[in-house]
Amino acid sequence: MNLNWNEILIKLLSNPTLASKAWIYEQYDHEVGIRTVIKPGLADAAVLRVPNGKFIAIKADGNSKQCYLDPYNASAGILSEACRNVICVGAEPIAFVDHMQFGNPENPEIFWYFSQAVKGMADYSRYLNIPCIGGKVSFYNEDEVTKKAIKPTPIACVIGLIEKEEYIRRIDLRDQDTLFITGVTKDEMGGSEYYEFIHNIVGGNCPKVNFELDKLLFESLNLGIKKFSIKSLHDVSKGGLALALAELCILSTKGLEVNLDNLPRETERIDEILFSESHSRFLIVPNKEEELIEIFRNKGIPFAKIGRIYGEKLSISLKEKKVIELNLEEISEAYDKSIPRIMGDME
Repeated sequence: MNLNWNEILIKLLSNPTLASKAWIYEQYDHEVGIRTVIKPGLADAAVLRVPNGKFIAIKADGNSKQCYLDPYNASAGILSEACRNVICVGAEPIAFVDHMQFGNPENPEIFWYFSQAVKGMADYSRYLNIPCIGGKVSFYNEDEVTKKAIKPTPIACVIGLIEKEEYIRRIDLRDQDTLFITGVTKDEMGGSEYYEFIHNIVGGNCPKVNFELDKLLFESLNLGIKKFSIKSLHDVSKGGLALALAELCILSTKGLEVNLDNLPRETERIDEILFSESHSRFLIVPNKEEELIEIFRNKGIPFAKIGRIYGEKLSISLKEKKVIELNLEEISEAYDKSIPRIMGDME
């Protein structure tokens, strides 16, 4: 493919769906009661202190584009992603609430979307033993004149428990720290931000969650956190691996030197490697590298070492070619200032 991957990554970082939402949430007081430990936007989930000395992590996720293509697998994936987000700050997912937003349920097609979405979340929650403790259903979300409904939009909000303060994980990176990835990158671009925002495509293979792999992975990461073999984690989801690497640079204000030759994958296409939204993937910086490798091997988790924290650039190589090289200033500019510009707060 003869595409400029630097330009594409910058465009995706400025996509309002992927860009920083700080302009929105910073207008609200998220420190009422002085219980906020990790503020919104500084990690994959927010963390609050509770009166008994423990901590809770909270994150909500949704993906209407993927649900439009495959409501069962997308809804399971939404719950998986929210679980992955709270795990990234050191929490164990313990419960969730949902919010189901659909059109007219008297329309058989819309009712089918709704039933498949509920089944996807229910099957995943049973397998992972994460109960649904509440929720809401909103029907008849459609234009009154044309009767055109919104895309199917289930949302999951997961609550995670952190037993001890020392288990809390932040984005805390140092030069020469190594970078690992878990999971397998697949030909799963259906409903991706890359397909829609760059190529105006709606279609393709929607990502499918491997329930068994998620369960083993969550157990492994929980063990790695409690044994202090993991320093930092970041979820790979919307926008794919390239977006997650860029976000890690932005959150840590550190550069990354990445080589994807050993990336666990089932595709050789560069765009799929960079932007596929396959599930069960985490970027991990270890405290104890050999101990973390042993945990993953014992559980049969696919993983690879893909780089290190280094310099002031995001540098991604594949097959002896540099496919992306961007300064931190460039990616931060695209990510941080997109929504303020759209809202008229910046030129």
